[in-house]
Amino acid sequence: MSDHIAQLPMYDWPEVRPATDALWTEIRTALQKRGIASPETLNRNEATETAWLSPRLLLSQTCGLPLVQDLRDQVAVLGRFTYQDLSAAGDYHSVIVVRQSESIDDPATLRGQRAAINHEDSYSGSLALKRWAARLAGETAFFASVIATGSHRDSVCAVANGLADTAAIDSVSWCLAKRIEPAA
Repeated sequence: MSDHIAQLPMYDWPEVRPATDALWTEIRTALQKRGIASPETLNRNEATETAWLSPRLLLSQTCGLPLVQDLRDQVAVLGRFTYQDLSAAGDYHSVIVVRQSESIDDPATLRGQRAAINHEDSYSGSLALKRWAARLAGETAFFASVIATGSHRDSVCAVANGLADTAAIDSVSWCLAKRIEPAA
């Protein structure tokens, strides 16, 4: 038994929790073989932002933006996961989505539309979209409005349900959404 905190929060959607738990079991087994005490189960009760700064933190995940902005002197990077079935060009990409009924040939047609972001502190779901739009915007605002949804999945749903016209979704979340989210 361990009092440490272990979380794998980034892609821990309810539909894939058994897979997330299986991944944790494999990680825990590897840690135990090296003599590192590890909790039996993932901690899904403590807020991730609180866990990141806890002296009890053993393992967690973070988006790159919080890592470089807020956590760089607080945590140590152990590595990164590599996910199968992703067609990423290089090490990173976000997918810019619109409603299925829309046909966008020119990204400039999104000017004046409504954007959904997951969190202000997300690179893939906020900063990537804002940087992409800034290249097209010039001196004026590109989007008419921006709403924060709380998650990549909620951004997908906001676009599908007409609450927003576009969003940027990280590639792993998009892969999950295409498999299990009807709105995708």
